[in-house]
Amino acid sequence: MQMKQIVDRARYSLAAILMVSVLCLPDWRASAQETAQAPPPATLPSAETEQAATEQATASSSASLPPTAVPPNTGTDEPAANQVPLPGESKFDMEQGKVDQMTQEQQMQVQLDFALKQLKERTPEDQETIQKLIAAFNAETETLREVTWAMREQHTLYVNGYIDDKAPYLAARDAVHAQMEITFESALDLVTSGFGDPYALQYILVMVKRRYDTGLYDYKAYIGSRILSQQREQFVYVLLTLARAAIYNGAPEEGKRIYQNLEEEMVEDIDRRLFATAETISEQYKQEIELIRAQAKDLPEVKIKTTRGDFTVQLFIDEAPETVAHFITLCEEGAYDGNDFYSVKKEETILTGDPAGDGSTEPDQFIPDEHERETTRMPLAGSLAFLKLPIPNSPGQFVKNSAGTQFAILLAPIPSIIKAQTVFGRVVEGMEVVTSLRQVDPKKEKSKNEISLPNDRIISVEVINRPEQLPKVNYLSQPG
Repeated sequence: MQMKQIVDRARYSLAAILMVSVLCLPDWRASAQETAQAPPPATLPSAETEQAATEQATASSSASLPPTAVPPNTGTDEPAANQVPLPGESKFDMEQGKVDQMTQEQQMQVQLDFALKQLKERTPEDQETIQKLIAAFNAETETLREVTWAMREQHTLYVNGYIDDKAPYLAARDAVHAQMEITFESALDLVTSGFGDPYALQYILVMVKRRYDTGLYDYKAYIGSRILSQQREQFVYVLLTLARAAIYNGAPEEGKRIYQNLEEEMVEDIDRRLFATAETISEQYKQEIELIRAQAKDLPEVKIKTTRGDFTVQLFIDEAPETVAHFITLCEEGAYDGNDFYSVKKEETILTGDPAGDGSTEPDQFIPDEHERETTRMPLAGSLAFLKLPIPNSPGQFVKNSAGTQFAILLAPIPSIIKAQTVFGRVVEGMEVVTSLRQVDPKKEKSKNEISLPNDRIISVEVINRPEQLPKVNYLSQPG
C-alpha cells in the first residue's frame, strides 16, 4: 500500500473517531480467554464481603435481587497467560521537547512512519497479512464515517419537522452502533497482528473509554485495555477496565494484581466487590465454559426490541425447562411489550417485567425454583434471572418458589445468587445495547425542579427459536 493511501485512510479513521466521540479478529478472536502478566502486587485496602454486597440488593415490595455480573465467549478455552499477540516493543523514542512541539496529528504521523518502517522488516507473508488488515480497517472506518453522516442527516430531518417518522433515524442509529463494534474488531485485528497503527490504537482507546463509561467489560474490552496498557496508556479508566474485564472473563489473578497497584482513591465499589469474589467468579466462569461446550446448538432465543436498540437472549431450556417455558409463554403473550426498565444500575442489575413500571406488582401465579437441579447455569454478566419475593428483614433471602413475571439482567457477576435464584438465559448479542440503557434508581429522591428523562422500555419481544412443544410448567397459586 502506498504511503498516500495509508495517510488518506488515517485521515478518514480520525474523522470517524471524532464523530463517534461526539455521539456518545484473527489472533485475539482465536485466543479469546488468554491473558497477560500484570504489574507486580502491592496491597489493596480491605474489600467488602460478598454478603455486604448482597445486602445492598435492588429490591421492591414484591421482588429482589442482589447487586454485583459479560458472559464468556462461547466455544473458547479457559485462560492461558501471555499468549495474545500485542504490538509489544514496536516503539520509538523522541526527545520530550520535540514531542511537546508537535501537534497530535504530527505525533501520530511519526508513529505511523515508524510502524511502516518496522513493517518492511517483517516476512513477505506477514507484510501481506498486515496490508490486508490495514485495508480492512480502512474500509470499516470509511463505512463508519458514512453511516454516521447518514444518521445525522436523519436526526436533522426528524428534529426539524421535515419527517414525522422517527424510525429511519432509529434504524440509522442502530447501524452506527453496529458499525462501531465492527470497526473496533477490525482495529483489534490490526493491532494484535503486531502493527502498531496509531489510528487503530486511538480508536481502541475511544471504544475502551466507551465501555468503561457504560460498564461493558466484555472480551473486546479486555483485549483493548490490555493493548493500551502495553502501550503505556496509563489512564486510570484503562487500568480499571482491564482489571474488571480480566475478572469478568476468567483471569482473576491478572485483575487482582492490577488492583493491588492502584491507590485506594482510584478504586470504586464494583472493584472492591470483584476483588473479594474474584476466585468464586473464576470457578463459576470455568464451569460455564464447560456447560457452553456441552450445550445444544439450537437453544431457544428471543429478540428484545427496546428504545435503545435490540438485543438477543439465549434461553437455557435444558437446565431450567419450566422457567424457560414460562418466559417464552409470557413473551408470546406480549406480557413484556411496553414495560419500562424501572431500575438500571450500572455494574449491578437491570430490572423489568412489571406492567406498573415500578416493581410493585405481585404475580397471580408462581413458578417452581430450578436452581437446585443437578446442572445449573452460572450468574455471569448478561445472565437473566426471575425476581423473587424477599423475606422481610433478611437481606439476600427470598421466599421459595416465588418467581413470577419480573426479571433481572445482571451487569456484573453475582456469585451468590445461585443459592436462591434460577439463571435461565443470557444475552448473547447486543450487550452494548443493554449497558447503554438509561440509568434509573427508583429509590433515589428527586430534587426540586429536577428534570427526569423517561425510562427506556421494551417495545416488543420476538421469539426467534423455540421447541414445537414447550415443557410443562407446574404453576403454583402460592409461593413457598
